[in-house]
Amino acid sequence: MTEWQGAEYEAVSRLQQELAAAALGAVTLADGEHVLDVGCGDGRVTAAIAARTPSGRVLGVDPSHDMIAFAARTHAAPNLAFEVGDARTLGHAGAFDRVVSFNALHWVHEQDAALRAIHAALRPGGRALLQLVPRTQRRSLEDAIEAVAASPPWTAQLPAHRTPFAHPYPGAFAALAESAGFAIERLEVLEGAFDFGSRAAFARFAHATFVAWTGELPADLIDAFIADVLDRWAGGTIFAYDQLRVALRRP
Repeated sequence: MTEWQGAEYEAVSRLQQELAAAALGAVTLADGEHVLDVGCGDGRVTAAIAARTPSGRVLGVDPSHDMIAFAARTHAAPNLAFEVGDARTLGHAGAFDRVVSFNALHWVHEQDAALRAIHAALRPGGRALLQLVPRTQRRSLEDAIEAVAASPPWTAQLPAHRTPFAHPYPGAFAALAESAGFAIERLEVLEGAFDFGSRAAFARFAHATFVAWTGELPADLIDAFIADVLDRWAGGTIFAYDQLRVALRRP
């Protein structure tokens, strides 16, 4: 797994924070709830959840050691903890009232295993709110990155490259959730757009978030790769996107 850098990501993650905040705005958290945040990244959203349930317990897990180290030293509260963890093997059987995950699960190829692990981490009656990038008619930014990676001269620089994401069709993801034992309470595809304001700002975002590709490149080629992606994107400074939001309940 490519390491994400917590400090660099935190500096450019306003888009992800806004998406998570919008999703959480529709959730009523009772004080005292135990909450698991899967793919917590820099921990800012996890800390916001902890502030909403001061008598509860909130755990953020992420596979990136650097992200978890950054989150732990940046966000401290008596009811908040962070640990390195894999979405496919979460453990903590029946320990949580709620599981949330914001823009993390599309980086997991084995989404069936992740859904089973989330189901197992919930107590009976517990709920999950998951948000990720789906496969729709809209071309995603990740699709544009993959198109550049598969074109000269980048194929020679990325000989062992494997597509690092899995964008599920909404119906297919729903079927996986039901197979994992969940009841689906709500499933919706949301459209949005974010204006970085300048190509330089978009490039800074790319430096922090394209690591599944740029981590395989020599450092002196990263800027050129990002420039090719932004040219291929052809959307200027506008990042248009789709989000799949799914509310699940463990019966």
